[in-house]
Amino acid sequence: MLLLLSDDTDGSTNHVIDWLKYFGINHIRINGSSKINLNDIVVSDEEISWNITVHENMNNVDHTVSSKNITSFWYRRGELSLTKSLTIPAQVSRANFGIAKEVNTCVFDNQHDVIHFLYHNLQHTKSIGS
Repeated sequence: MLLLLSDDTDGSTNHVIDWLKYFGINHIRINGSSKINLNDIVVSDEEISWNITVHENMNNVDHTVSSKNITSFWYRRGELSLTKSLTIPAQVSRANFGIAKEVNTCVFDNQHDVIHFLYHNLQHTKSIGS
């Protein structure tokens, strides 16, 4: 899958996407205004991977993206922007509200580092264009 990072108003990206559709190339576009939830990050001796959910505002649709499925990356414009929330399982939240709140605060405070981790990981993926 080709991951395109662009800006909402970038007409050139729209033309590229038309060609990708014509040739049947699997792709997803993330705009700077896209709402992105980080589902998980796996860092182990065997792998480094992550999963995100991208909310497409125009069609009100969510797409799940796994770094394992990204074969190419095109940075055109825009930036990754994570939402500040983290889904804490209900049983943990009820039993340990203080811990759940601290985890949410920690995730929010470290968003910048997480975004840099995602960019760094994408740098090791085949890059296309500008």
